[in-house]
Amino acid sequence: MPVSLQLASWDSTTSDSASLSSMSKALAGLQSQVAGTANFGNASTILFANHGDIITGLYVGSSIDSTTAVGELANIVTSASLDSGLGEALAVQACNTDQNAAHTMGLIVTRTRSSPLLQSALQSWANATCVEGYHRVTSTNITVSELPTSIATEKRSVGLVEKREGTCDYVLVVSGDSCASLVSKCGITAADLAKYNPSNTLCSSLAVGQPICCSKGSLPDLTPQPNKDGTCYSYTVKDGDYCALLAEKNYITVDKIEKYNAETWGWMGCKNLQLDGVICLSSGKPPMPGVLSNAVCGPQVEGSTRPSDWSDIGSLNPCPLNACCNIWGQCGITPDFCTPSKSTTGAPGTAAEGEYGCISNCGTSITNNDAAPSELISIGYYEAFGVDRTCLAMQASQLPSSYSHVHFAFGQISSNFDVDISGYKSQFEAFANQKYFKRILSFGGWSFSTDLDSYPIFRDGVTDANRLTFAQNVAAFVEKYNLDGVDFDWEYPSAPDLPGIPAGSKEEGPNYLSFLKTVRSLLPSNKSLSIAAPASYWYLKGFPIAEMAEVLDYIVFMTYDLHGQWDWDNSFVNPGCENGNCLRSHVNLTETEYALAMITKAGVPANKVVVGIASYGRSFGMEDPSCTGPSCLFTGPNSTATPGDCTNTAGYISQAELSQLTSGSNLRRDVTSWYDSDSDSDMMTYGDGTWVAYMSQATKASRIKRYASYGFKGSVEWALDLAQFVLGPNDEASKIDINKAKETFTDALALSDYDISEFDTYNFTDLATRLFGFDGCTDAQEKAITSGWQQSWKIMNHMYQVAKKGIDFNEAAAVEFLGPPAYNQQEQSDFIAAFKQLSTIQPGWGGWFAWKLAVRCDDFKYMCPCNIETGVIAYTVQKDPKHQEPSISFCPKYFNLPTLDSKIKEWANKETNIPSDYADMDNYYPNQGATWIHELLHVDWASLKGDPHITDLKVGYNTIRGRKWFEAYGPTYTKSLARLGGATGFWTLQNADSLTLYALAKYVQKQLGNIYPHLPLAPAPPIGVELPLTNPGVYTIYPNGTGELDSEINVWSPSDGICAAVDDVDTATKASSRVTVNGIPVESEYPSDYLSSWSSWAGLTPTTTSTTTTSTTKTTSTVPTATETGYNCKGSIRCGTFHNLHKFCDMAKSFLTETTIYGTTDKDTNSGTCYTDGKNAGFGCGVFVEGDNCQMNGDQMAAAYDHIFQKTGGNCGICGHAFFSDGCKLTVNYVSGCQRTNGILEAFIGNSSDITTASLSDAALSSTPVKL
Repeated sequence: MPVSLQLASWDSTTSDSASLSSMSKALAGLQSQVAGTANFGNASTILFANHGDIITGLYVGSSIDSTTAVGELANIVTSASLDSGLGEALAVQACNTDQNAAHTMGLIVTRTRSSPLLQSALQSWANATCVEGYHRVTSTNITVSELPTSIATEKRSVGLVEKREGTCDYVLVVSGDSCASLVSKCGITAADLAKYNPSNTLCSSLAVGQPICCSKGSLPDLTPQPNKDGTCYSYTVKDGDYCALLAEKNYITVDKIEKYNAETWGWMGCKNLQLDGVICLSSGKPPMPGVLSNAVCGPQVEGSTRPSDWSDIGSLNPCPLNACCNIWGQCGITPDFCTPSKSTTGAPGTAAEGEYGCISNCGTSITNNDAAPSELISIGYYEAFGVDRTCLAMQASQLPSSYSHVHFAFGQISSNFDVDISGYKSQFEAFANQKYFKRILSFGGWSFSTDLDSYPIFRDGVTDANRLTFAQNVAAFVEKYNLDGVDFDWEYPSAPDLPGIPAGSKEEGPNYLSFLKTVRSLLPSNKSLSIAAPASYWYLKGFPIAEMAEVLDYIVFMTYDLHGQWDWDNSFVNPGCENGNCLRSHVNLTETEYALAMITKAGVPANKVVVGIASYGRSFGMEDPSCTGPSCLFTGPNSTATPGDCTNTAGYISQAELSQLTSGSNLRRDVTSWYDSDSDSDMMTYGDGTWVAYMSQATKASRIKRYASYGFKGSVEWALDLAQFVLGPNDEASKIDINKAKETFTDALALSDYDISEFDTYNFTDLATRLFGFDGCTDAQEKAITSGWQQSWKIMNHMYQVAKKGIDFNEAAAVEFLGPPAYNQQEQSDFIAAFKQLSTIQPGWGGWFAWKLAVRCDDFKYMCPCNIETGVIAYTVQKDPKHQEPSISFCPKYFNLPTLDSKIKEWANKETNIPSDYADMDNYYPNQGATWIHELLHVDWASLKGDPHITDLKVGYNTIRGRKWFEAYGPTYTKSLARLGGATGFWTLQNADSLTLYALAKYVQKQLGNIYPHLPLAPAPPIGVELPLTNPGVYTIYPNGTGELDSEINVWSPSDGICAAVDDVDTATKASSRVTVNGIPVESEYPSDYLSSWSSWAGLTPTTTSTTTTSTTKTTSTVPTATETGYNCKGSIRCGTFHNLHKFCDMAKSFLTETTIYGTTDKDTNSGTCYTDGKNAGFGCGVFVEGDNCQMNGDQMAAAYDHIFQKTGGNCGICGHAFFSDGCKLTVNYVSGCQRTNGILEAFIGNSSDITTASLSDAALSSTPVKL
């Protein structure tokens, strides 16, 4: 039919070629859409297309053939734009006033900034009106095909549903229709129209889309209907769709669309309709979602079939390694992929705005770690090729003995699959002859796996044709050299994108597994088999890693190259970094833990994974040397980082070289180093704008502890020869130093009485050179320092067995030095870990790195003169400014200390010493060996601590003169610390002397034949906490919350200047080293066996026995037993003013003789014992019997004494009475008749008038925590 058109334009100017090109492509897109859309003449065509900054819109009424129309309209617009330019917009439209919407059509081309104009035009055409507001318009004519009027009959429906029985033939109202036009469309009379559509308002209420009957029958149900299989009628969303439009076209409501799609995959709601989404337009089961061309997981992978249970829809096509799958069908291991999230609809396959969600295998938690490893191992890779460096060239003969396993990197494989070690044969043979560790030969590595001349060897060697030959050659070589195992480092099977070599095949991973099974079958059972595996999902997915784990003894997990120069221009490796070149740590802890979660989720038990730590840094040239954060940029594509002198590689520098940059005389002004808590990495800038991330020894230590706590098998270090410089074999001066160190070490062994020959797994040279520096030390002092370290091994060995078996936290030593079990439950595993790790700082034990410790005698911190009364023995710093390692400085007092053995020989002989001597820890401490234990505990890596750091705690208490502090040092004060409430274990775990004295007490207990050295006696566990509270020899707390210290020996003040830091220099003055007490454990919170033991210790036979000197004391061995009936806390007014009195009372009690009878002849006499220090004219404290003709033996009096102060009833602070059923009483009081410092209390008169009725125990513990 002929059509008259208007060609309208807005701001016509010459258009640029790019816009014309975009317009051409957008119009082609429209034509393509029309060609793929069926047009039955029952619905208008509304389509959009865009390209570049051009957007096009098409409207063709339902009575016009859209295929011919779009071609004609596009030609007119194209021709006009070539003639006059595109300008802001061009439109061509057919919209005569006598036409309805079915005969209206239009095409508009606009720039994206004018999209409102496009929307207005389409709305006008849908309403059968013309677009207006143009700047100029011309007319033209075209011819298009008109479609026949569509009347739905039994043979033809609207394309959505079949015509149901009993419904009429009908047409649909379009914009502009009237009853007259409908009569014409139906081909019936006006009377028939009214008859078939009875309504008084029919002609005045016509609505677009309304069905009108053209024959007899009922109006049809035009809503889409569910399919016969129960699924809903589905529709694929097209460009330009919106819910209101779909609802109008399908005779439903927007609300129903929302309801129908509640369980539809990817349904984000009508407000966020997804292009190409498959949605429901009827009730019924949800449809399968459409295919995403790039989906690799989930239900939108091509070829996916519907699950029998719709709730399993997200589990279709899971990711390799059980990695997370997000809503877009992509696999990953970070929260972007692993965090479940839904839109406001809650439908499956959705996520909150701006998130990617997770549909299967969600979460980033480490799993598969319920079973702990049978033992923790520590592996070090040895770079044999490192001997070619000009420096930092460790020989195999110099390998440290601190690792449980050493991997020789690398053995080579020939094209005939023979083992080849010819390149470094002498180093390998020296390695194979070692006996200090498990010797593992490793094959492969990055270069071997990717070099053009060697990359095919692994690929070919594991195939069916070569597998057995390759495996036999390896097994024979292991047997020939009697190695302990073999390791393969193929980087990486099935990798698709390694630079410079062809992509790997999918068969390589399964072939590798078959090869490993073959090797395992050929190796003896006592030989280990391991592989190295990448911490990258992209490369690990080529490994059938779960099946491999069943064959392997362990997997070396390379969590130490997470970032590097290769990140340049890769936007996918660094979240939040557009071009990938952001300064990120290659050992980032968060990313490491994502990788650990990945491998355990993949089915590998944690107890078969050995986690990587790095002895090197990844360095970068900085774009801006002042910008060091994770959003700052590095230069590229090649590294511009300053190389190290030895490694000589831009982008890669050893820990040894980094330490050298910050050490003593080598310290450079352009070096800045810091610890980054966000990544748990150490960082440094140096040279002309170089940034590097690395691991310090402290960071390594904390990582090793963390990984062990997660249940992993251990740690692996790349590479042990990068950690520190070693003495060169051709350096004569070095030979002299080594020989001197060996001589000192050997001489010290004799002094220490330590037989090192019992250890057959140590490197003598390595062990003798672990201590270095010795600044300011004489030869004799070097020997004494080395001997003290050796002495400490005896304590370490015993404590390792105690910790390995499991510390009994209910037995006396643990209760008295570490705290009651109820108060240290959270720290018990940390106590065990600390002692286990400490025990590895000696021969015969595998450590996690080749540690070095600086020792000094030059008092570089000027601490030795401090604290003159007690003297400083030694002090520790975490990073020595000269040696850049932890150091221990030894003061003159150390060299006057006895050795551990001499203390044991002197006091632990039960034949020559009485119990109060051999059971007294004050007789064993300090000594040289225990001093070493104390100082090593301050070194974070030695005790695997650092969070919290083990320091020297101070306990604060209030006095009437303000806050005072005492150090928790020595047996008395450490026991006092363990008696304090609140987080007792948290505090004792941080106090070096608490741990030292616990270890020493356990060692002494062993020497005494399992008799615990209980003295000095710990304060009595109170029945209930009332005040005053006395800790004999330490402090007293009064009802008003103040207190007093019994001795000034351990007083500490933060105002002491440098002396305040003794002896943990880095931490001891910080607020974190000061204890605030919020309670005191009571008797019911102690183990019952311990309470029983404590009671027996409190009644030990005194060391001095007095003779009876008064007529009122009888020496018969028995006495009638009366029962205790009550108690009070009355006494002299001096009981409240003489605050050390109770300590005198305890001494008086200790002089009571068990079987001696103490008695009276009348009510004004008394009998007992007393104590005075002789400084107060005989005044002191007495423990005596009172009453008319009363008698008690020493045991009965001691028991009553205890009951006054500790048992039910008394709880007195200083003085008091116990009353008996026979009218007698035991009195503890200030006395004036004590003429000797110990002995029998002489008769006196007048004390009764000095008694006050005030009860000091009536004051309950203040609601405000008492601060000790």
